[in-house]
Amino acid sequence: MTAYYVAGVADDPAFAWVEEVASMIKASFPHVLFNIEMKHPDEWRAYVKGVCKRFEFTGFDDSFNGPLIWTPEGKLIGRGADFVQNVYLEKFRLQSPPMVTEERFRKIAKDNMAQVLEQRRTARGGPSLAEQLEATKAKAQDAGALQSIVQPAERRTVICAGVPLELHLSELLETQWESCRAARAAAEEEGIDWCEAVPPDCCISTSLGKESHHCLLHPRPLADLHTVLVPNESMKPGDEGVQIMPRTWSDGGLNREDFFAASEVLLSGQSRACVSMWLGIRDTQGDKVSAGLGDHLRPLDTHLQVLPSGFEPEAEPPFPTALHFARIVSRLAENSIELPCSGLLEGTCHALKLVVPMPEILPAVLEVPASELAENLEKAYMQASSHLSRQLGLCAGVMVAFTPFWLLIVPLTGPQHSRFSQAAWQKLPPPPPCALLGRIVCPTVLPSWPETAGLGTDAGDVGPLVSNRAVAEGIAEDSEEWQIAEVDIRIRVAKLFAAPMEAVKYWTLKS
Repeated sequence: MTAYYVAGVADDPAFAWVEEVASMIKASFPHVLFNIEMKHPDEWRAYVKGVCKRFEFTGFDDSFNGPLIWTPEGKLIGRGADFVQNVYLEKFRLQSPPMVTEERFRKIAKDNMAQVLEQRRTARGGPSLAEQLEATKAKAQDAGALQSIVQPAERRTVICAGVPLELHLSELLETQWESCRAARAAAEEEGIDWCEAVPPDCCISTSLGKESHHCLLHPRPLADLHTVLVPNESMKPGDEGVQIMPRTWSDGGLNREDFFAASEVLLSGQSRACVSMWLGIRDTQGDKVSAGLGDHLRPLDTHLQVLPSGFEPEAEPPFPTALHFARIVSRLAENSIELPCSGLLEGTCHALKLVVPMPEILPAVLEVPASELAENLEKAYMQASSHLSRQLGLCAGVMVAFTPFWLLIVPLTGPQHSRFSQAAWQKLPPPPPCALLGRIVCPTVLPSWPETAGLGTDAGDVGPLVSNRAVAEGIAEDSEEWQIAEVDIRIRVAKLFAAPMEAVKYWTLKS
């Protein structure tokens, strides 16, 4: 029986190429056997030295990265090109072998490396975090504890600054906000903690961040394996599952334990797609804003969240702003200068920082210690916070998004003392932090006068996204109707539909 050994490095496209050639031979000659030896890069040197010593192969020094092919009898076939020429073309007389330069072999190499990494993690003891997330998802789905991925009542895609932003309109969002406000008010009146119950089937047993955080699957996920990281002090046992208390944004913001926990989940996902996000809102800000700015948020949504595979793991990009920010941080790495976020956040105060340089070809899974990634993320966060120190001292909240390669902070302003500003916050507060990933979630809005009369429907018209009936109808301040009209909030539908990021920018500090 004819047989061959094929050995190589998992993340090498040339090894993926030889694998494909071997499978083509196998398809035409089923009796031929191939023993595939796929090695982690750290194992390769010792492995190939052992093979060469055993069979007395020569001509392969420490710089040889494979692949290597030989027979069980110890006959050397050689490198990949030797295998294709001598075995595929001459021995079996097959034709038209694939080219090693084909892009698909890079993808296969990424998948090979991911497979080897999973094998190593499992060998170190117990299932990996990725496996635990999948197992928890299956358990939660069977128990009916996990809802389907949230779908909007209406979805629009708008190209802004070259980015295909998604505008998701929800008919239930305003009702949800009012329900949260009422629940918080009731809890405060009773003198008890305001909490959200999470089913036990959504809880992952492993504690993260040096056991500082609990890891939960979000019961109302935005994407597959949508994960929430809750500090120990924000969780307590309940009658059914666990009770999650809200997190507010303090002057310290995120800390090392947050980044350590987030790093573990990020490293469990796809390097090209994994991303974390957070919306932190102050309860108070001196005498600048009133209390309860974040009382429209469910407690679970006030905590750090991670999407291990982005919104759509098979999509390119996996979330709308992925390529946009990747291009900017690539320029940051080359020039070491401050660069704006192009047109997406033009005119706003924000800071985008490089975490680590993004490689030209991303591995399927990053193999770096969680502690190292956490350290780099914390460093980038501190740099961004230092850059925005004055603005962060004035703001009412902050929106954060980060991947293993970049980190973005956007300070948010709150409503002023005017009744109009307070009503505007009630009607259209800052959207969820997934807005920084390119998905802006807003309540369903209907046009009002003058848009209903066909006036002011040009998105390019100068004017704010949010106004009121008093301004729209020119009602005088000294009239009886002013008090009501001032808080009758109007959203310019044409402006929102043409530039969804305006829903974020309306509440940002201006540069």
